[in-house]
Amino acid sequence: MRTRFFSIQFRLVLAFCALAVFTISTCLAAYYWITAREMQTRRERELDTAAHVQSAMIDGRTERARLMARILASDPDIERHAARRSVTELDFILGSRALDMTADFLAVTDADGVILSQVEPASVGRGFQLRHGDPLFLDALFRRTLAGGSPGGLAFCRPGVACISAFARIRHQGRVAGFVRVGFMLDDRFADEMRSLTGTDVILEREGRAAASSLPGEAPATNELQSLQSAMARAARERAPDTQDPVVDFEIILRGKPYLMRGAALTGADGRELGRLYIGRETADEQRALGKALRAMGVIAAVALPLSVLFGVGLSVPIVRPLRQVVNRIQDIARGGDLRAEVPVRRLDETGLLARAFNDMSRALDERDKALRASAEELRINQEQLIQSGKLAALGELAAGVAHEIGNPLSAISGYAQMLRKGKIGDDERLEFLIEIEKETEFIERIISDLLDFSRPATGGPHPVDLVETLDAALKTASAHKAFKGVTVTREVDENTPAVMANRKEILQIGINLFMNAAQSMPAGGEISLTVTGMNGSAVFTVADRGPGVPDHLLDKIFDPFFTTKPTGVGTGLGLSICYRIIEKLGGRIEYAQRPGGGASFTVTLPAAPAAGRSQQEGITGGSHDGTHSGH
Repeated sequence: MRTRFFSIQFRLVLAFCALAVFTISTCLAAYYWITAREMQTRRERELDTAAHVQSAMIDGRTERARLMARILASDPDIERHAARRSVTELDFILGSRALDMTADFLAVTDADGVILSQVEPASVGRGFQLRHGDPLFLDALFRRTLAGGSPGGLAFCRPGVACISAFARIRHQGRVAGFVRVGFMLDDRFADEMRSLTGTDVILEREGRAAASSLPGEAPATNELQSLQSAMARAARERAPDTQDPVVDFEIILRGKPYLMRGAALTGADGRELGRLYIGRETADEQRALGKALRAMGVIAAVALPLSVLFGVGLSVPIVRPLRQVVNRIQDIARGGDLRAEVPVRRLDETGLLARAFNDMSRALDERDKALRASAEELRINQEQLIQSGKLAALGELAAGVAHEIGNPLSAISGYAQMLRKGKIGDDERLEFLIEIEKETEFIERIISDLLDFSRPATGGPHPVDLVETLDAALKTASAHKAFKGVTVTREVDENTPAVMANRKEILQIGINLFMNAAQSMPAGGEISLTVTGMNGSAVFTVADRGPGVPDHLLDKIFDPFFTTKPTGVGTGLGLSICYRIIEKLGGRIEYAQRPGGGASFTVTLPAAPAAGRSQQEGITGGSHDGTHSGH
């Protein structure tokens, strides 16, 4: 079969070509978002510009009003007629001056702020509108001018009408003869001028009505102004709580058209609010453009996504199938399959290279597995030898310890034998001596038999072992040691403790090591407690003593080989290490704890044998039925 070579790189190129449509759609979506964001930023910049223009217009008109007021106040005719309070002459002079000035009103007052003459040339389409006798002493700017403050700014020039006004003193013969006021009204003409300069609409709302508006047609109705107020208040609530900016941007539908609005309070020279100024820009054209772009992207995505899926599936199958074979082979190995089985190599591309590399790895793993198994077997043999060595060391220590126990009955046997040899005793006494010799011989035979039984290597695999009976046997063997002199053993045994899966010799070795450690920790005698019970599918036993325990700084070393806290010549340092390894091999654990009041406590937990159970035992040889056992 001829194999064709198509590299994964070539397939990826084809896959990228198939996903090009999706990429285009993504780019279009990004373009849409960027465009929308840019439009939003541009609208906000336009509102910023409009706000700056509005502020500049107010500042510019304020300066113009101040300049015009100073010019008029220095006019000799106005000085003279203001001093004489000649109203008719002032009307004529202001009318003539108004032809050259673009202010919305010119006024001359007496020294008390009562208007002598006010001309409003731009307020009507023909002639002039004249005002006389209106008091200005309540005007904030007038009061500030009297106090020597800035003579210009925003204020109400008449009830409900906001104006940009400026005052100048009229001095005649060294005294103040009156004041000149020049002003510009914030009305529809101001709003139209703002629209012509910035392209934005302006609405000045005062007490629920439109004081100025650049919207086409009629002035905004009350319900439209209420909608503006509600939208501004809602946008202000949705901002961050710590925002201190009094300017609020919000979106609103006004007269059927979408607007981006910016609202802010307009304050006068005295700090009072003159109304709310709204600057807005219509966004209908931008929304229509974005809508068209969104529809175009939807069509592209509707075509691109199915094609991308089809091409992606078709091109991924030749890549995924070999990889799936490798994955299945890995899973088979993880479940214990044959390492020598290989993945078939059907292609010459990168997937074929992967299959060949995997097969090479499998063969290498098989060789390493064999080497590891051989090493594990060698380690097992060494561990068993270590355990046997520890057992023999413990046996030697037991033998040395029980020598004096055997010496006493041997001395008794020797004495009885000497008396029998002399032959100067009666038949009854001879029979009594023979019975005593037989008892002492049985005692020696029992000790030697226990030592021989303990010294033999363990045979056979794990099997259910009666934990209570085996621990009692270990206690009986260990109690013959001289270290048990003056030691009392208390037993608290649950006779229904489950059996454990182990080798009986291993449990014997664990018990003897723990009992010997406990006894040797109390040279002057003391109490050893043995507790055996079942718990949560396990068998648990604890051996505790009243010795000095183990210092905290040595706790992490107690299970190390050849580590011991006993005096030189007492113990080999292998006991606890061997116990730890046997228990670990059996799937259990051993834990150390300091006893309250002093002493060490070792708790061993071993898995229970399947369907574990045990019959009650009558007790242990040499132990009392009341749960106590004393050393010789």
